[in-house]
Amino acid sequence: MKNAVKKQGAARYALVAALVMGLTGCGGGDGNSAPPTGGGGVPTPAPTPSPTPSGLIDIVFSGSSTQGTFSLRGADSTRNGFRLLSEGFAAGADVRDVKVSPNSRQVAFIAKDRSAATFALYVVPIEGGTPIKVSQDSQRDVSSFDWAPDSQRLVYAGNFNQVNPVEAEEIYVVKPDGSGRARISGSLGNPPSVSITNPTVSPDGRFVLTQTFGASAAGVESTPNGYNFYAIDGSSGAILQREASGQVRNGKWSSDSSKVCFAVSPNGTDFRLSYRNVPNSGQFDFLITENSDLNDTCAWDSTGNVVAYIERNNGLFSGTLRTRNLTNGTVRTLTEMARTPQEIFDIRFNPANDGLIAFLGKIDTPNNRHLFIALTDTDLPRRVSPSLQGGKNVIDYAWSPDGKWIAYLADTIDNGLIELIRVRVSDLSPVIFEIPGYDVKSLHWAPDSSRLVFSAGVDVAGSPATRLYSTPSGSNDLSLIVESGLIAIGAIDVASPNR
Repeated sequence: MKNAVKKQGAARYALVAALVMGLTGCGGGDGNSAPPTGGGGVPTPAPTPSPTPSGLIDIVFSGSSTQGTFSLRGADSTRNGFRLLSEGFAAGADVRDVKVSPNSRQVAFIAKDRSAATFALYVVPIEGGTPIKVSQDSQRDVSSFDWAPDSQRLVYAGNFNQVNPVEAEEIYVVKPDGSGRARISGSLGNPPSVSITNPTVSPDGRFVLTQTFGASAAGVESTPNGYNFYAIDGSSGAILQREASGQVRNGKWSSDSSKVCFAVSPNGTDFRLSYRNVPNSGQFDFLITENSDLNDTCAWDSTGNVVAYIERNNGLFSGTLRTRNLTNGTVRTLTEMARTPQEIFDIRFNPANDGLIAFLGKIDTPNNRHLFIALTDTDLPRRVSPSLQGGKNVIDYAWSPDGKWIAYLADTIDNGLIELIRVRVSDLSPVIFEIPGYDVKSLHWAPDSSRLVFSAGVDVAGSPATRLYSTPSGSNDLSLIVESGLIAIGAIDVASPNR
């Protein structure tokens, strides 16, 4: 849309959702024509666009129609309309957990099996076609999965025997065409009282990090009713790491795949943040901080040698943001205790600049959660989000992959709406996208940072997303991609248009 309304001379654009495309009911057009207006300059709602096949697919999502189940759909971020990608699926397939391959050519998703009331893993070309079932027919359910960085393999957690469909017992690797399937979890899923969840491929594609929960497995140490993590060789299935010294949460790979950090508690009450080298046959833990919390995690810089973390000094939420150089032991404090207590969480390095760290926190106002950017060589973080009224907060944020932008969701003005704010990192200049009557629900960057995609739903607590929008980076134009034909939008992922 090239007709965004600028308010009060600031970089705020009120976007009337029903008008952003300026299309007729034919479902065509490029989304850039002027919206019609009624008398007195009051915008007249455009006819609801019809779903229509579009050009290059670069947005995939699960969408629910009047039948109430979710199907896999695709859209072109430059024009209106969407199309079904999961051809050949029977009604009630109920698609979830959609992920585009790193090369942006295929989509993997979990959906209800066409021949049984279980969930299986499927792969389909991003332009659509007949999905290939890559998990085994004998498996009751697939609970989670991840792509390898080279797009040549997937790793997934599958359930053979358990009645509980949420839990999984085995970890498998498989090629996108369904060949080469192999179990790599060994005896981790034996007995059935041990569940295995959330396999994550290391950045270099060699290892798989997974977590177990439950009683001791045959030949494998495991804390009863506690969490443990294992690092597994993605080819041989050899267990490279095992943590059995207490409950473990939130394992996270370093950027160079050489380390894993995690929160660990030897007694289930007191937690500390530690890391291990991978592989590490000695099973040695290296302490990052003793003042940690159950839900803490770390952020790694691109070298894998510097870790950012929160030093919890005065309770569950209060803390100080620090970095530690694991090579020379240097510790830097990035936030001083401007007030006590201060809350800091969700820390993330800039993907292209190790000198910048973003985080959410309450460090200069007691009632508002703001977005901050900190320089790693100073202790004076810069607040990115504007002044918020009492009780209003930043909800979520994401760096663009090229590190030039940061976008976040917040309730910034006194209208009860959640808005999308895109900020240029070089000068912190914002553009605020407000959809009257709608809350922004989620935000998603294209892998090449060329555009930002976000969903929106009516301003009612608990309401689902029903619309998708797209805006190019550095532009104030906005396109309404999806509006009609769906009662809910579920999982969303974005592909690169350059493939």
